[in-house]
Amino acid sequence: MPKQAISIKSFDKGFIDKISQRDLTPGTLAEAKNVDVSVQGVIKNGDGFSAADATLTSGSGGTAISNTNLSLLPGYGIFTFKSDVAPKSSKSSGEHLIYTSGAGKVFINDSASSSGSSTLIEFDSAADIGSNVKAVYYYADGGLRISSTNFEDNTDTRKQAFIRQSRSDSNTMYNTTLGDNMHLFTSGLAAPVVGTFTQFTPATPDATSNGSTVANDIGLGIAAVGTDGLWQPGNYAIGLSYVYHNNQESLITNWTSNLDIAEGQYPIIQISIDDDVLDTATQEKFIQGMRVYLRNLTAGDEEYVLLIDVDFEQGSRISLTDEFDAFADKTDYAITDDSRNDESDTTAYEVKQANIETYSTINGFAPNEHAIHFYNDTFGYKTAVVANQRAFVGNVKYKDAVNKTKIMGDRIQYSPTLRYDTFPQTYFIDIGANDGDEIVKLLEFRDRLFVYKKNKLFIINISSNTDAGWYLEGEFLNRGVTNPNAVIKTDIGIIWANEHGLFAFSRGIQKLSEFIKEETWRTNLDNDNIMVGFVPKRNQVLVVKDCNNMSDAGYIYDLQTKSFVNIDEDNVLSMGGAADNRPISNFILLNNELCTFVDDTTNSDNNNKLKFFDVNTDVSQSIDIQTPAFTQGGESVDKKYYSVYVTYQNNGSGLQLKAKYNDTTYADIFTGSNLLNSSSLITQEYVITTPVFKKSIQLQIVGTTATDFELQDITIVARAKGVR
Repeated sequence: MPKQAISIKSFDKGFIDKISQRDLTPGTLAEAKNVDVSVQGVIKNGDGFSAADATLTSGSGGTAISNTNLSLLPGYGIFTFKSDVAPKSSKSSGEHLIYTSGAGKVFINDSASSSGSSTLIEFDSAADIGSNVKAVYYYADGGLRISSTNFEDNTDTRKQAFIRQSRSDSNTMYNTTLGDNMHLFTSGLAAPVVGTFTQFTPATPDATSNGSTVANDIGLGIAAVGTDGLWQPGNYAIGLSYVYHNNQESLITNWTSNLDIAEGQYPIIQISIDDDVLDTATQEKFIQGMRVYLRNLTAGDEEYVLLIDVDFEQGSRISLTDEFDAFADKTDYAITDDSRNDESDTTAYEVKQANIETYSTINGFAPNEHAIHFYNDTFGYKTAVVANQRAFVGNVKYKDAVNKTKIMGDRIQYSPTLRYDTFPQTYFIDIGANDGDEIVKLLEFRDRLFVYKKNKLFIINISSNTDAGWYLEGEFLNRGVTNPNAVIKTDIGIIWANEHGLFAFSRGIQKLSEFIKEETWRTNLDNDNIMVGFVPKRNQVLVVKDCNNMSDAGYIYDLQTKSFVNIDEDNVLSMGGAADNRPISNFILLNNELCTFVDDTTNSDNNNKLKFFDVNTDVSQSIDIQTPAFTQGGESVDKKYYSVYVTYQNNGSGLQLKAKYNDTTYADIFTGSNLLNSSSLITQEYVITTPVFKKSIQLQIVGTTATDFELQDITIVARAKGVR
């Protein structure tokens, strides 16, 4: 029979090991290691990590932090956010990198940078969230929130936030001007302390009494007067609350005395605020205003009725539907004034009937909540996400329905709309309660909340504006994750990895690793430390076996070609220094680059902590390419193989062509098997030294590439043995 040629011109389906090597379809490979097959008809070197030259310093531009003090906990630490304002004074707006060390120190890049390179300085020397910190972040409405997930082993789980605030020098209630930056927020939505207030006699609306002044404090002027009021007679508790940034209200503190309202009487209310009473060097910088409420104890009412709403910058009003009345500016203090009354220049509001606005209707929860925020050293959560103008946190240590602080691994707490620091205890969802599992990761996609436990995935539809309209869309066994960083968002949707494979959700769940043997997948990945990252410039997913020790392997999955290649720690995953004992942080995207922090104990260079996946620099790799086993004419027919033609470019001499017959062992069967040194594309013939009849042949190109390596096609020449 005449000689025949079979050509391999496509490699873009990557490696497959779930199908016999003799049954692999065109475009597939038996092995593809440390290479890129994303372009049809071409194999090139795989990409690798490069240093972003980021230096960590203590203080503001202080001493560089050594590897010893990096305190990196594998799989945790870094986060990015974009801000319209400079997070710190003299810095710039834009995209910013945050690193929280295992020791609890918080760092931010000195300035936004298009390259990802920058100095990282301590965000605030007072920002410290304890020790042995595994940081979890969320960013919303100009504020970055940070907490430690490690609350089982660390009873000191302080919460830090950096919230955008500014205070004008024209407002005399704050003692200093506050620049439009992000400031350290630690106290949470603390309720007022009664000692901060002083009671005084309000100026009556008929000006028969001008009231009394208050110095060095916030004054509460309240009295019951008149004969034409419509209030129910009784003994009323006086409730005080603070309103913080973004209109988030504290719980209520009751005043030391009550107010008696007789038949026909009504309350009058006036607030005075001393100049400089609010110290911007403290957490008082976050107090936006205050409210005063009344609750009828005699009638046994549960509701606190709004009496006055005060904004320390805008003024006062007795209903949230009213415009604010400006303060009357007095010597050394300001005082509320009912602008509708012309009898006096500083008069109290007369509230002749009870307001329909109550604490509960204003906030959406009752004032007897056991807890409304996580800014407590004993509270905590393991995962957080912002979705549909709410914050969701999962696997919490928080108050339960009977006011007991406990760890609730099945629980999600969520905030009211646009109030990203407020978490009423009654705002919760229990997912798969008492199933022996716990929540690991929360993620949002297309109005759905993805709740990953270790063994299951739950999908909750949260498209409704009210929580009453939310519902469980699905529950999926063996689709959970054990590491929160094994889940990412990509161009096609959510992708995650566990011991059962690599999965995606766009309009449904799809298994991406269906052509990799389950035992191969489990062997190549550490389920507890598996980590996934997205490379947007390549539209690829990077899967790392073990973020705790980068002496292991992983995969790259191409979203366009739906192909896998193998990668290892000495090549694509190399980050400098020794591979062993080299933990990395989680992956993040900074300036559209996949980045990670590496704790390289063999490298004392402080400028090489931050690495990015460099798709623009060609690098040499140790590669292994194995074709399918070819059986021209069928597996039952013997063929005599004569030669192989390879079209390639490789400006080096480190590659070799090998072959094996009938699924045996790769060997050098050619007269000259090394790929020639060529800086341009060439086609080279490799003649088989001793042609023999065999059922199949399989080829391997192995060795170290030059940076310009490119393989375009392979052609095998053979003659089938005639059948008699």
